Amino acid sequence: MLKYPNTIQSKLPNVGTSIFTIMSALANEHNAINLSQGFPDFPIDPELIELVNKQMRSGANQYAPMAGMPQLR
Repeated sequence: MLKYPNTIQSKLPNVGTSIFTIMSALANEHNAINLSQGFPDFPIDPELIELVNKQMRSGANQYAPMAGMPQLR
């Protein structure tokens, strides 16, 4: 029997079914394209992976504020 001493505690306990789960199920049920979240069906460019990795490590790893980023306004 495997034991996992460092299990991760969820930061979202008991949140119930998410809108993403519902929309995915509806898209599957109706054979539709799921526009509620991205599911790429093509290989990811290695350069994109490197750029995302660089930004994540620099701290750019959160959603932008609702009003947008000041430098893009």
